[in-house]
Amino acid sequence: MTNKKEIEFSTGASSRGSHQLGAALSCEILWALRYHQRLRPVASKPWQLLGTLVHTCLAHYFASLMDEPPQWSLDETMEENLEREGEGNPEMIRQAKDCFEAFKMRYAGDSWIPLYVENEFKASIGSFFKHEEMPEWIEPVKDEVVTCKVDLVCEWGGRVWVVDHKTSSGNSRTGRLNSWGSGSEYTMSPQVFQNLWIIRSCIDRPVAGFAIQRLKRSTPYDFDRQTLQLSPIAYDKARYMIADATLRERDIKKRIEAGEKPRPNYNQCYSRWGPCDFFSVCSADTARIQSSLLDTEYVQLGGK
Repeated sequence: MTNKKEIEFSTGASSRGSHQLGAALSCEILWALRYHQRLRPVASKPWQLLGTLVHTCLAHYFASLMDEPPQWSLDETMEENLEREGEGNPEMIRQAKDCFEAFKMRYAGDSWIPLYVENEFKASIGSFFKHEEMPEWIEPVKDEVVTCKVDLVCEWGGRVWVVDHKTSSGNSRTGRLNSWGSGSEYTMSPQVFQNLWIIRSCIDRPVAGFAIQRLKRSTPYDFDRQTLQLSPIAYDKARYMIADATLRERDIKKRIEAGEKPRPNYNQCYSRWGPCDFFSVCSADTARIQSSLLDTEYVQLGGK
């Protein structure tokens, strides 16, 4: 097995992506713990781990279809990658591989041509305003670089699409994926907007839009692909949101480094995905308990 210290590839968020900027807008404590102190829970939620492992399978699969596969896919095989990320969870690895095999059967002879797989794109905020005058309030952060790491950029029907893989438990009554409906869960997503602004600033070819590849992660397996119909007004205004979040992040960091404690926003403690990663810390009865939880239940990326 490849030495863990030699591996850098992992599916997941980018270095300065929409989740980080969203945290700056939503809760200073979340931003401070997750992005300033770089803390992550020691244990992943089971559904999160399974989703990560399915993403890993898809990343290696689409990378293998490229004329020039990315280096990370040559440094470590899919099996090695799964063993590392799913260490101690062989049943979870098996489930991910079963879902992946069903996916391959469903899309045999696929027309998608991968162009980038798990690639991190970077762009300055100023590049979002290169064809028009930039508002004065954005000037202080015009050279700030924001990033996105996308599951896949592919050619589909002669057009370039940004693709995000989404795994779900599906509908317990029908055994299928939930009805797509209008796709409103994604059509106002900051992640979608930021990814499109960055990638359109980085590659020469026109980018048609954003697509969601959905996978039901348990039997009976179910899959579908949907393209998003985005509001051009919302898309245009999203670049201002990115700039505002960057200004907000800069202010939070400055205050924290000056010794001020981050301010809470308890409106963000619980969402449809469950409690925030730091719910137990913020809801603890004493500062001593909070400190103990941070020491025992979380690990710092890069080591302390």
